Amino acid sequence: MHLVKTAPLLDPVKKKEEKKFSLVLERDGDLLLLKNGKKIKVNIKPCFPWSTPGKYFSLVNKDGEEEVFVANSRSLDQASKNAIDQSLAEAGFSFTIKKILKIEEEFELRRWWVETAQGERQFQTKLLDWPREIQGGGLLIQDVHGDLFYIKDPAKLPLPGRDKLSAFID
Repeated sequence: MHLVKTAPLLDPVKKKEEKKFSLVLERDGDLLLLKNGKKIKVNIKPCFPWSTPGKYFSLVNKDGEEEVFVANSRSLDQASKNAIDQSLAEAGFSFTIKKILKIEEEFELRRWWVETAQGERQFQTKLLDWPREIQGGGLLIQDVHGDLFYIKDPAKLPLPGRDKLSAFID
């Protein structure tokens, strides 16, 4: 019998300590990763599965190399989470809402009928999910499938949609 030497298995319970980092969105729209005393310009790349809102992002440098993998944006500090939200909205991973046609509550869901820059759409959010204000102004709404809907200036939405939206924001 011939024995084959195998590599040791990694213990999944013992996690490698993640290095702390933060994110800043510059005025010119650049997303900066602040890590180990360095400022690195990064792009955000949503990773599979896309059906899990706020999870699985790769932050890649100008050479396309991953600098940081974010498993869940909720684990980040609020400023970094805001930077990710705004970066996604500005990068075009979102639909820009021009008009709210109707909002109805269903069992554990809220259904939205909207007119976007890309045409009319319907989407659903959980009843407990609310539009989020993002740095620099505007609102971001994430549906149950992880798609993002951006409202640049809620005050400029046409009536009666603006009134419908006001029930869901402070």
